[in-house]
Amino acid sequence: MVVIDTNLKVEEQSILYHINSSDVYNLLQDISGSKLIVDLRSKEKYDVSHIRTAISLPPPPSPDSNTNSTIKSFNINKYIGSNATAKHWNLIFNRVVVYSDKPFLYSIDELEHLDEFNYTGIVDLKREDWDHVLLKYFLSKRKKTKIMVFQDGFNTFHSNYPFMCNSSTIKVTGSLYPSEIIINFLYLGGTENAATKEQLQNLKITHIVNMASELDDVYPHTYKYYRADLDDRPKANIYRHFQPVIDFINAAKREGGRVLVHCAMGISRSTTVVLAYLMKEDHLSFNDAYKFVKSKRTFVNPNHGFITQLKEYDAFLIKEREREHEQQNDEMKRLKLNS
Repeated sequence: MVVIDTNLKVEEQSILYHINSSDVYNLLQDISGSKLIVDLRSKEKYDVSHIRTAISLPPPPSPDSNTNSTIKSFNINKYIGSNATAKHWNLIFNRVVVYSDKPFLYSIDELEHLDEFNYTGIVDLKREDWDHVLLKYFLSKRKKTKIMVFQDGFNTFHSNYPFMCNSSTIKVTGSLYPSEIIINFLYLGGTENAATKEQLQNLKITHIVNMASELDDVYPHTYKYYRADLDDRPKANIYRHFQPVIDFINAAKREGGRVLVHCAMGISRSTTVVLAYLMKEDHLSFNDAYKFVKSKRTFVNPNHGFITQLKEYDAFLIKEREREHEQQNDEMKRLKLNS
């Protein structure tokens, strides 16, 4: 069993969103909305390595040899406006992710009063305060854009997902990886992910669930497969695959492996069995499981027939747990009587 935070409110309004390395990884694979990833480290560090697609907004140079000197009346609006990608960030992008090489420091009181604060964008700036000043700028100037902070720092992300980083001189291919549903264990994707050896190796995949009748098992001699041979039709019986897929995934877990579950697009068939796995193994309701998976892969969309079968499975699991609870109570009563 994997502990999952089910207290999810996907559409919850917030001033600031904290995200972890896995969230950043999944955002990089998300094609459903526009995003801007902003690297606030020095240009030198950015050039060596940065998160894929990130732009560089480094601290401005000091006015003299003292790197801690105050830059008087620094115009942040003009500075950001000089970057063609970032210039109209609060009109173009749904999400802005900021990261540095250290955690961002701020107070709750400061966040709560941002809307009352008229931030002109002209400040007396110390380079050491750059991260804080830029975060405050993005938060105060946001309209509908979600501001997301990656607190763990670039080095943490690089250590977990080095293949999602590149230097300014060497570009990494822009292919999309599968979504990470459970960190370092369960991934959800489509046919390209299952056929790309480099991705499978980078993610350390050992087991593959192929839910699609129209797709071959690409590497049968390299990976362990579960093959469903299922069409993406509402009347297709996907329910009968729930327990076998759950058993297959659990076998991979016992072996210390990692699992990719895929169909053609990673939207309907594969999503359905991933939902069933979470419902069974983590005791999630259908609604909670769906919210959780959608927070990891926003474009999941099982067909209506599969949704019906998942709700039937949900009802079955509720009754099964009730029976187990009754049996446990009966056993406890029996033990008390015999003691």
